[in-house]
Amino acid sequence: DLGVAKAQKGDLDAALVELDRAVEIAPRFVLAWTQRAEVHVRKGEPARAVSDLTRALELEPVAATWAKRGIARERAGDHEGAHADLTRSLELDPKSVETWHWRGCVNEARGDAEGALSDLGRAIELDPRYLPALLERAAFRNVRGDTDGALADYERFLELSPSDAQAPAVRDVIAKLRSGR
Repeated sequence: DLGVAKAQKGDLDAALVELDRAVEIAPRFVLAWTQRAEVHVRKGEPARAVSDLTRALELEPVAATWAKRGIARERAGDHEGAHADLTRSLELDPKSVETWHWRGCVNEARGDAEGALSDLGRAIELDPRYLPALLERAAFRNVRGDTDGALADYERFLELSPSDAQAPAVRDVIAKLRSGR
């Protein structure tokens, strides 16, 4: 808990000292491994996070940890490993909106446009108000030249969250798309 508290205050190095001690004292304490992994991700050390999450999965192979390791692998540049972990997570928890979103992003990085659109669409289907997937799909559609699809997603985003911090940028993109630029 002390490590988590220090991480919440932004003192990541001190958090790691506490979390290192926690896994030393209780090497089978899954939460210590996953919390330490989260600190490594925040510090820009995704490979270390993958290692910690691998240990957590050895102890308790649950959907959330598979998803976390998939995200860490993606941040480490391992798109195929990320896809495999996120797929395993979805096998265990097929209603995880965030995992569908992340696998959609991984599919984009892998060059699987059909998979990306399918997974992002599934996230939105499960939670039509989940803004990150809506924005990701809008941007992806825009890049692929699907102006109508991008506009629909961007407009839905504004309808759901007109005062969001990203709303001004979304309005700019909509204006550019409508003007044909």
